[in-house]
Amino acid sequence: MHRPREYRAALVFAAAIAASAMLPGCVVERTHEVHDVDHVPAPAHHWDDREDLAYRRYLEERHEAYVEFQRQNAEEQRAYWDWRARHPD
Repeated sequence: MHRPREYRAALVFAAAIAASAMLPGCVVERTHEVHDVDHVPAPAHHWDDREDLAYRRYLEERHEAYVEFQRQNAEEQRAYWDWRARHPD
């Protein structure tokens, strides 16, 4: 004879597993390379969460609103890399 209670427990367990399978996209770290052409040799920086925090600190020190780095003009990007060269991790 089948027990409904066991089926419900199995169904809840299966739902929890299915829900957790959808979460890994939330924890994947986004990274891409950004080249600093003004410093020799031109280092390739990996833009990740750590670099984003440094960039936000840079903007905060300058009392500027957040704008994605890729949307900044070349002059602003150059100013950031100059600052970053003086403020290593």
